[in-house]
Amino acid sequence: NVVGQLGTALTDEQINRLQRKGKRIVVALDGDGAGNTAALHAAESLVALEGNIRAAILPEGKDPDDVMS
Repeated sequence: NVVGQLGTALTDEQINRLQRKGKRIVVALDGDGAGNTAALHAAESLVALEGNIRAAILPEGKDPDDVMS
C-alpha cells in the first residue's frame, strides 16, 4: 500500500490510520532539506509503534512520486 499526504506534518490521526494498515511503514518526503528533516521527525513519531519503521531519504530535487512510479 502507498499513502500520500499533503505537506510535511504527520498528525496523530494519520499515525493511527497508518498503524491499522500494516506493520511496515516507510516515510518518504521530498528530497530537499525540509523534506528530509520532516521524514526523520515523522519516523521518530512512528517509532513508538510496533513494526518496521524507516525513513527513505530521496535524492536532492526528487519527490516521492518521482521514485514510486
